[in-house]
Amino acid sequence: MTLIGWNAAKKCIEDRGFDANGGCGRLLWTVKSPTEWHGEVFRVENGKEVRSEAVLIKKGPSEVVMESESEEGEASRRVFRKVKQERKKKAEE
Repeated sequence: MTLIGWNAAKKCIEDRGFDANGGCGRLLWTVKSPTEWHGEVFRVENGKEVRSEAVLIKKGPSEVVMESESEEGEASRRVFRKVKQERKKKAEE
C-alpha cells in the first residue's frame, strides 16, 4: 500500500509505502523540473533505517528512471516503462 501527499512542513511530496512482509519506506520528493525530481529515500532494512539520495528522471512519455545511492555507497537504478495492456474479451454468455 502506498500513500502520497503534500508535506507542508518540508514543502515536498511525501510518498510512504508498506508491503505485506513488514517492509516500509518513505520518499521525500522535490520537483526540480517537469522531467526531474530529487528525493531522499528512507527504508527499513533488517530493522535499521537506511537513507539514500535519489533522482527520478522522465525519459519520455512511457519511461521513467530512478537512480539512487545509499549512505553506504550502494547504487541502484530502476526503470519503469508503460506497457500496452491487452484487453480481455468478455466471456460470451
